[in-house]
Amino acid sequence: MGRPSGRTSPQASAARPKLDKARGGFMAGSLLMAAFLLLTVLNGLLAGGHMGPGDGERLYRGAIEWPWIPLPAWLVIAVALIAPVSVAMMLRHFTRDDRPLLVYLVMMTLVIYVMLPLLYSTMYRDPTGLPVGVDSYGGFGWHWIGSVFQVVTLSMILIRALLLSLQKPRALEPAEVSL
Repeated sequence: MGRPSGRTSPQASAARPKLDKARGGFMAGSLLMAAFLLLTVLNGLLAGGHMGPGDGERLYRGAIEWPWIPLPAWLVIAVALIAPVSVAMMLRHFTRDDRPLLVYLVMMTLVIYVMLPLLYSTMYRDPTGLPVGVDSYGGFGWHWIGSVFQVVTLSMILIRALLLSLQKPRALEPAEVSL
């Protein structure tokens, strides 16, 4: 089901698995961030529909106090570091044909790696993910630091996309033309 790359050189055929492995790392980090979101929703459901700390009214009688399983900031930050590392590993393997993948990576970075750490920092306002008292409810947790690393990720992707758009399209070799 993969698209043919049209490459014939041994270097090009060896580069594609490296791109696929790095992309797999990026997607694994994305799935971990999504799992953190499911954990947050589960915490909210068990806490009576109350998403995050605070003195607000509960929607129903919860089984536990917020949060049942805390989400520490160091864990979110560590997973957020997967994006710039995997994109750095992918950079030199991108070709003009991979421009849709670059757009996809930008969108995933914005939605998964930028927005979710910001969301977690509002729901788990202490770096440990545990509520420590009423005074801590007014601020943000350190989870947002994971979003800062994405400036590097987005910069790498956008610069590579710009460089690829400035390249001249290569002519098809007779062996690459199929009828």
